[in-house]
Amino acid sequence: MKRLTIVSFMLAFLVTSVSLESAHASSTTSVRVVSIVDGDTIKVRIGGKRETVRLIGVDAPETKKPGTPVQCWGVEATKATSKLLNGATVTLTMDKVAGNRDRWGRMLRYVSVKGRDVGNALIQGGHARAYAYKNQRYNKRDLYERTESVSKRENRGLWGAC
Repeated sequence: MKRLTIVSFMLAFLVTSVSLESAHASSTTSVRVVSIVDGDTIKVRIGGKRETVRLIGVDAPETKKPGTPVQCWGVEATKATSKLLNGATVTLTMDKVAGNRDRWGRMLRYVSVKGRDVGNALIQGGHARAYAYKNQRYNKRDLYERTESVSKRENRGLWGAC
């Protein structure tokens, strides 16, 4: 009887783990933002688990990177992300080129709120740069780079302040 209980428990754990990982790896998921880490990183709740999400294709000035001082426009970038996302229900979308997670274990996703692409909005406002890890060709790279060109030309946000 004891052996059967242990086996049943292990099987239930395995099924739950696989289900959670499948939900995390699916291409599009709707979730609630629980906190803002900085301009390009948020925390969400998925299936009862808290996850850190790094926006694909976006690099905001640092505010919390260990060993790095707060960078020019970092505070403003974090505020902009907070204004867009704090407490919001968002859609996370995976990009197969970028992959599921980065080297620090953060989920890599495009984030949208009410149909608005948050990464592009941050770049458009001058709160972030278009970013390509190891020069990868993620799906929205051309869009983000075009948006960055306009932001630079118009000296928006960090482009005018830094």
